[in-house]
Amino acid sequence: MPIPGENDILKFTEIAKQLRVPFIIYADFETYVKPIYTCDLDPNSSHTCNLSTFEPCGYAYHIVSTDKRYSKSPVVYRGDNIVETFLSNLLEEEDRILHILRRIEPMHMTIDDENLFEATTHCHLCGLKFQNRFDKVRNHDHVTGEFFGAAHNDCNLLFRQVEFIPVVLHNLRGFDAHLIMQRIGRFKNRRLNVIANTNERYISFSISKLRFVDSFQFLSTSLDNLVKNLKSSGEHYFVEFNNHFKSQQERDLLLQKGIYPYSFCTDASKFLTKELPPKQEFYNTITKTHISEEEYKHAEKVWKEMNIQTMGEYHDLYVLCDVLLLADVFERFRCVSMKSFDLDPAQYYTLAGMCWSACLKMTGVELELLTDFEQYQMIERGIRGGVAMMTMRHAEANNCYIPESYDPSKPNVYLGYFDMNNLYGGAMVEPLPVGNFCWLSEKEILELEILNVDKNDKTGYILEVTLEYPAHLHDCHNDLPLAPEKLSIKVEDLSPYCLKLFKRLHKQKIGGEISQKLVPTLRNKDKYVVHYRNLQFYLQHGLVLKKIHRAISFDQRAWLKPYIEFNTRMRQQAQNDFEVSLYKAYNNIVFGKTMENIRTRLNFNLVHTKKQLQKLVSKPSFETFSIFNKHLVGVKNKKVKLLLNKPIYTGMTILDLSKLFMYEFHYDFVKREFGENAKLLMTDTDSLFYRFEVRDLYVEMHKHLDLFDTSNYPTEHFLFSEKNKKVVGKMKDETNGNPVKGFIGLRAKMYSFIIHDEKRSEVKKAKGVSKSVVNKELSYELYLDCLFSDEMERHQMRSIRSENHNLYLKSINKISLSPFDDKRYWLAPHGVESYSYGHFKIMNE
Repeated sequence: MPIPGENDILKFTEIAKQLRVPFIIYADFETYVKPIYTCDLDPNSSHTCNLSTFEPCGYAYHIVSTDKRYSKSPVVYRGDNIVETFLSNLLEEEDRILHILRRIEPMHMTIDDENLFEATTHCHLCGLKFQNRFDKVRNHDHVTGEFFGAAHNDCNLLFRQVEFIPVVLHNLRGFDAHLIMQRIGRFKNRRLNVIANTNERYISFSISKLRFVDSFQFLSTSLDNLVKNLKSSGEHYFVEFNNHFKSQQERDLLLQKGIYPYSFCTDASKFLTKELPPKQEFYNTITKTHISEEEYKHAEKVWKEMNIQTMGEYHDLYVLCDVLLLADVFERFRCVSMKSFDLDPAQYYTLAGMCWSACLKMTGVELELLTDFEQYQMIERGIRGGVAMMTMRHAEANNCYIPESYDPSKPNVYLGYFDMNNLYGGAMVEPLPVGNFCWLSEKEILELEILNVDKNDKTGYILEVTLEYPAHLHDCHNDLPLAPEKLSIKVEDLSPYCLKLFKRLHKQKIGGEISQKLVPTLRNKDKYVVHYRNLQFYLQHGLVLKKIHRAISFDQRAWLKPYIEFNTRMRQQAQNDFEVSLYKAYNNIVFGKTMENIRTRLNFNLVHTKKQLQKLVSKPSFETFSIFNKHLVGVKNKKVKLLLNKPIYTGMTILDLSKLFMYEFHYDFVKREFGENAKLLMTDTDSLFYRFEVRDLYVEMHKHLDLFDTSNYPTEHFLFSEKNKKVVGKMKDETNGNPVKGFIGLRAKMYSFIIHDEKRSEVKKAKGVSKSVVNKELSYELYLDCLFSDEMERHQMRSIRSENHNLYLKSINKISLSPFDDKRYWLAPHGVESYSYGHFKIMNE
């Protein structure tokens, strides 16, 4: 644990990360897709087989510098020994760059710079006032010589570039890193470092001073989407691309993600092909889709107008464009981040790391870290993720907005799917713990009037309590019970329907604990850790507080609010899709850092020398090793020391408050206004899907329009309003004002519904199932049949996976849809309706 008075304060101290990294390398590989011929397997059983393997066939890289004197043309290579040549080239570039970095450029100051320096009263790095003129120094760029500003002497000493060169690839972690690992062990005289998620999945790795990072961990969408979003900002942002392609005709032709026949390129002989392969060769074997006629015509136009002679030249142009486009996207991202936070993303490994620094820097907060292990353990037990479950698995609408199926002789039924705007963002602007964590004495606990503590009080509480769930609340609370808990679901918990279904579907004996999941139940809660505001809500809605076992008090304030509101405001003001998505990500990503689990971090090393291997495996902490090839081994050691220095109380509070907001909508609006005429079908963290039996749902919404964001409704709709557009905490209709015709849910994150619009749109969700299967092979009717026939569905999915850093395209036959769900006590005959665990009626079943 942190030691009081020594290392127990968390604040922004990373002054050097405000310096723009002077050199950065953007790179990309292309591969042959070599088929593997296998026999057919049983489609009715789960299995995995390899369809093809990936071998590198070429690469491109481009160096971007803050000093244009050191600019170079991009490098493209196609031939033999791809990865060795790539690493050798980059190590040569490293030697050149380090020579430049170690030769400090003298400062170039103009008269205006001198006047600015004399007039400056605050340090441009830390923002604090100069106490005397002797502590005020000139800070300048050691590469260009440009004057930055006046700084404290100590700040100036900290503001220096650490010697590393970022090498940025898109989807490095999922693809290119595996290609590099196949050969990186051959460079015996170069030091290797790695930050690993798993034995084969790395956040970052480095060889010598080259730090490989994944741009996907900053901008988590395809390069195609990133280019389209940036293009909406204006073509002038594509600086590197435009510098290389001087002709406007070339720019108009190539300024988009290229089209490439991956499956056609199986070996080097294909690069000798002197004409564009036919359209069917562009078939995507992963998504099982063909390119459009328009896309193929564009590829033909590129071939012709760029005077391509062979498929090899087409490959070179394709990989070159990818690298230049990636460079421009990431450079624009760096500019936006520097302008907003004065931090360079190239100094970080992930967007989460940068944004955490940004919020600490912008707010100036000093968070007190927990130094009491028992407090840490108690708060850790209070961390519970988002609630996702089915409550009622099938419903159909019957109302006048769907005239073809409307039966006026039956009750009017509406299906409404609502999502809360920026749920976690809403929690993050609330008062959060900042320090002064103290155990309450027994006397203080007895005197604590928890219902009288205001949400904006300077002091807040996290408590460990025993709660009773009275039986008279069970029917009313059955849809969404209060105080969800991590539940070990056992065989005896299952309903006869679920037990019979499991045995039949899985053809195996079932015994003991099935799984542990976050489940809202109607059971009593013993030693339940909860934020005081949630406890207040639970007590106000009927739960009985039997005992407070322990309580921690703390100082609280809305310290994250300025950061969240800044990004929200900038998102509203953004003039293009690229910046809209960026400012949304800046907010969303911070939450994860507030509850980072240090315990899951790996102590993992990449080893390429016998001496280093012997040293690691001989340690008492040695755990296991993985032989990747004869030049590279991964060694995993147990962590000997673990410093629990993360403010997990922030994450716990945000998670509890987010649940509170959802409960408030459900109980204080839906149940209060509609009672038994509203039935919850499903919830998924920030969304609620209801069946309403009312005359007109939209009229009811109009009475309470302040609760909703209806800016996505058609402008002619009587509910349309931009008053609450993107306002945090408002509920948005996920179907944009179009009525939902039918809903079918199987289990958490596995559901489908039909929207009554011009296309009769089907929304389909199935966690763990590939998008191509969901989009092309699943249907609403298939979900329906799965539930009412009590049968599972299997589908063939394709995925790129690694084995000892060898990449394969795998065909995976797995369960895609299943009617088995153990989060509720489902009732026969088909498990459409259910009881929450703990309901008194279960005893009568």
